[in-house]
Amino acid sequence: MRLNSKIALSLGAPMLVLFALLGWAVQAIVIDRFARLEQRELVQNHERLRQALDTEFDELQRLAVDWAVWDETYQFMQGDNPDFLLVNFTPATFDNLQLDGLLIFDGGNRLHDDYTYNVAEQRFVQLAPHLVERIERTLAERAANVEGHGILEFNGRVLQLGFSPILDSNGEGDPRGTLMMMRYIDANRVDKLAERIRLTLQFHPLTEPLDGLPHTAREALQQEPLHVAIADDDTISAFSLLRDLNDVPALLMRVDMPRVIMQQGERAVATLLAFAFAAILLLGASMFVAIRHVALKRLSRIGRTLLAIGTGGATHERLPVRGSDEIDRLARSINAMLDGLDHAYAARRQSAERQRELNALLVRIATDDGLASGDEEALFRVLTGSLVQGVRVDRWSLWLQPPDEMEPRCLRISSDATPPSPPSAQVIADELEAWDGREGSVLRLGAAALGPGRNALFLPFGVEQWRGALVVESLHGLTDWSEDEISFLVSATTLVERSLAAHFLHLREQSLRQQADYDPLTGLANRATFERHLRRALRNARDSGERICVLFIDLDRFKPVNDQYGHAVGDWLLCRVADRIRATLRNKDMVARLGGDEFTVVLDSIADHAMAAHVAAKLVEALSVPFDHDGITLQIGCSIGVACAPRDGLDAAELLEAADRAMYAAKQAGRNTWRQAPADA
Repeated sequence: MRLNSKIALSLGAPMLVLFALLGWAVQAIVIDRFARLEQRELVQNHERLRQALDTEFDELQRLAVDWAVWDETYQFMQGDNPDFLLVNFTPATFDNLQLDGLLIFDGGNRLHDDYTYNVAEQRFVQLAPHLVERIERTLAERAANVEGHGILEFNGRVLQLGFSPILDSNGEGDPRGTLMMMRYIDANRVDKLAERIRLTLQFHPLTEPLDGLPHTAREALQQEPLHVAIADDDTISAFSLLRDLNDVPALLMRVDMPRVIMQQGERAVATLLAFAFAAILLLGASMFVAIRHVALKRLSRIGRTLLAIGTGGATHERLPVRGSDEIDRLARSINAMLDGLDHAYAARRQSAERQRELNALLVRIATDDGLASGDEEALFRVLTGSLVQGVRVDRWSLWLQPPDEMEPRCLRISSDATPPSPPSAQVIADELEAWDGREGSVLRLGAAALGPGRNALFLPFGVEQWRGALVVESLHGLTDWSEDEISFLVSATTLVERSLAAHFLHLREQSLRQQADYDPLTGLANRATFERHLRRALRNARDSGERICVLFIDLDRFKPVNDQYGHAVGDWLLCRVADRIRATLRNKDMVARLGGDEFTVVLDSIADHAMAAHVAAKLVEALSVPFDHDGITLQIGCSIGVACAPRDGLDAAELLEAADRAMYAAKQAGRNTWRQAPADA
């Protein structure tokens, strides 16, 4: 065997064994960790979905309790309020509450009324008798007079149910039956849930054939609450069961997640092994050449010189070159490499300094409290200050396009007066339409879109269903942004996106609080807010010894106006009544609408009962003045009952009941007047 072959064999065999061991170790350790990371991510996403479902079930149950524990519902079940359903459950009510149906059962769990609204057909329909019978059986099997929630599957459709016993507004009295709210878990609701977790979501009723479900998953779900299975090379799935009102499995929930993590791991392993193989191959070849030419001495001298350069800090020294053979060429190459390293180190130091500046600026932007909380002025302050300081930008503009509009809106331009004009809305709309939705995208806008001699970067982003973009411009076409600056702009755009998302979230939270605490028609406090305020005022009054008075206001001759002119005029009149009541009272007094044409007022810290009587008289006078609506004169009045604590009651229920009795006394006295609760009541 030739010496070259022996050298190649002695070097190649150990290196191949080393590469094989390295490949095995990487596959066994790294891939396994990526697999565990992938499953943990899927389980966390599945848990977020579970939490979202639990939140929806709890909200539906609370909604059922709010309507069931109410005097008007209680009176309806007693036969005293026959118009309860027609007045309170209009198509707008179903739309606002996101309901598909309302069912009321009597004390024997038999259907009393069902009020189901078909949103697609915009009409009220009746439930199938078999479905009603099944719900009745389910209620009969549960403990009596207990609120709850759950799902029910019927004919391939899944119903989300929340129910509560019907009691008076104090949660007392004999239960008069059960009120049940219903929603369908349809394709639209499933799509919204899937959008929240950004994964593929499927629900399968167990009464249907479960085609495509792995056999191992069907067996595993009998023993464990969650089963994770690999569907194919591109998808991993999580399966779990949802139970119905009787705690019986009724719905299979499947969450599919792309195997991005595993695919990234496999690519990383392949890249690592490729680099390792290339490194081993290069090392073997270098050793083979060096040994073959028996150049150990010269290489040793070169090594000593390189060591001196590396450890002694003498970066200006170079290897000696005396000839033109391979080792001399190697020395020249090393010298050239050292020259290149010197230049590279200098450039790297400059780049690192620039990167540190940008990173520090990015940290200041990211830690801005106003920006993180979604404050609009903080956002524009950061863009005007930090953005322009960080990169070479002559002008920036921020755009947002709502999902239902064709053209985007320009939220702010850093300088409106600087010619030429900013990009047109049509240019921005075209670029947003062409954007594929990937995060971190950067598009360049040149003369074709902006005009001669102009240059800009277009950085798109998405906020919920909205699309937007940050556009930074060089008005003279001279800016050649570096990769560090582009990376900075991409990161800054991500922070802008998060700030806008926080701003939208804050607006939604404000809207939800407004809906929960205030009457949507008049803007006054609703019954729940009124009762909380009254209880708090009574507690404060007991501690301070001050008087608290409640006025119960019921409009006179309101129903004829509603019947003659319609609900639109009636709603207008209720809003004007609310305005007059507010105008008559002090700023610190609290006014609420309980429902229908009933209003209540809480007078805090009044001097005596005569002051409450004076306020009641002013309200009677104010509401006796006719209302003019589009040439129609509307003449109504009001009957007011006055009750004061501690004389007429010590808690909210007693005080409100006393004011209610006094109001009926005013009605019996001829209406359009007020009466005070008798002292011995």
